[in-house]
Amino acid sequence: MEAGYVAGLYQFTTLKHICLSHCRSPLAFVAQHWRDGRVGALKMGLRHGLYCFGCCWALFAVLVATGIMSVAWMLLLTLLVFVEKLLPRSRRFEGGLGVA
Repeated sequence: MEAGYVAGLYQFTTLKHICLSHCRSPLAFVAQHWRDGRVGALKMGLRHGLYCFGCCWALFAVLVATGIMSVAWMLLLTLLVFVEKLLPRSRRFEGGLGVA
């Protein structure tokens, strides 16, 4: 269950909040980081993907660990990740999720 503790602590880090702010709005990200051409689009996509990975890797680690044992846990954690990405400036939700 160490993955749960690491994921909980990660919810409070600055890196988590920076990554989540970029991942929440793909359209805003594209508008801010626009690059022309196919190579530019690839670089933008990779950069945005890294931000999204940075905001959710810990919760997905818990998802994998608990999902192997229970589909209900997998559904619950998937819903939590979904809600976290939808709520703008959801520091309270993120903090509550970290404590849980």
